[in-house]
Amino acid sequence: MTAVSPLLPLEDVTLIGMLDPTIRSSQLPMSVTGVEQRSLAQSLVKHSLDNSADPSRYKIRLKTYPLLAKMGGLPKDLDGILNDECSSLFHGLAFRMATYDSDTLFARLEQLLSRACKAEGWEREYSNWSSEKDHWATEWNKFNQFLWLLQCYEYYADRDGKVSFPYSEDNAKPDIRVTYSDGSDLYVECYHYTKWWGTEQLVEGLLYAVDKNLCVERKSNIRYDCEANPFAGPPVEALIKVLAELSEHLKPDQLAKLRKQASVETPVTVCQLGEFNVLLEGSGEYNGRDNAHGDPNDSWPIFRNEILRSKAEENDLANHRPNLLLVNCLGLDFQLSLNNNSEVLDLNSSLDGVWICACGIDDKVESCRRLMTHKSHP
Repeated sequence: MTAVSPLLPLEDVTLIGMLDPTIRSSQLPMSVTGVEQRSLAQSLVKHSLDNSADPSRYKIRLKTYPLLAKMGGLPKDLDGILNDECSSLFHGLAFRMATYDSDTLFARLEQLLSRACKAEGWEREYSNWSSEKDHWATEWNKFNQFLWLLQCYEYYADRDGKVSFPYSEDNAKPDIRVTYSDGSDLYVECYHYTKWWGTEQLVEGLLYAVDKNLCVERKSNIRYDCEANPFAGPPVEALIKVLAELSEHLKPDQLAKLRKQASVETPVTVCQLGEFNVLLEGSGEYNGRDNAHGDPNDSWPIFRNEILRSKAEENDLANHRPNLLLVNCLGLDFQLSLNNNSEVLDLNSSLDGVWICACGIDDKVESCRRLMTHKSHP
């Protein structure tokens, strides 16, 4: 099993920073149906595409990155990006290829895929990521999980030893097996840890495509609270709800008024979504804001416990020794919580070691900061 398992419903999941439970994440009328919310959400995606998508650049990228185009199931043109058949409204990777200015992400993905697809066990492994209803290139959270698997493969493929994917539909196994010249094995479980940050990142990307001066502001370490945190809960439902609300505040005439206000005083508030403020910046006189943050040190013990308790009994790690749990997360809250005192000292008996990584998309595992615990593996 390679896909990241959902976090256990732990008591300490809802953490850090007390919130007002009366704050609602959406101001849409209660009469608005799910179908109507989906339509409103799609309108914002279309707004983003109309504003930032480049048809010719998209077609050039399809030719430049043929493996990515094939394995990502990318539509042939922009019309296929906004897809009614897609649970999350649109094709996530295709949206990025149509709107991103830089090619860095796509070149990196093409390189990672070209290496991993030659490994033993890849076809069985890839079948777990490429179903039509839950494809890595379509779903944002799964995209990040898949990318981390590829980065972990790259790390060990660059070292001595044979790297393979032992995935099995019948028997639980760790994600990667590294076999060394002396016949010994190391089993690696790749875990992209996330709470709701991925959905927030996706919304920020859509807003940026509408207007590069749009941004989301919030305190760090807010509680995982479905009333005050609109990004919590099932990712697709949260995404649709938030986009539907934003579409009502970002209509062209309203956006024009906001830009005019931001030319006098900046930033201006577009709307409030629970504990989140959507802002538009401009050339006007800066109006300082109270942007207090929670203490990242307070969140680390909770992140650590969730990681260990979620994965310690996964994929029969206790019977695959020695093993290593290799963890990463692109969430800012998580990365801010990592410090010199963040080592995990006491591990479940099923784990031989854990690396907690702060590794970006463009980074390699060996160049990122790693918190090494228990045994140090090659």
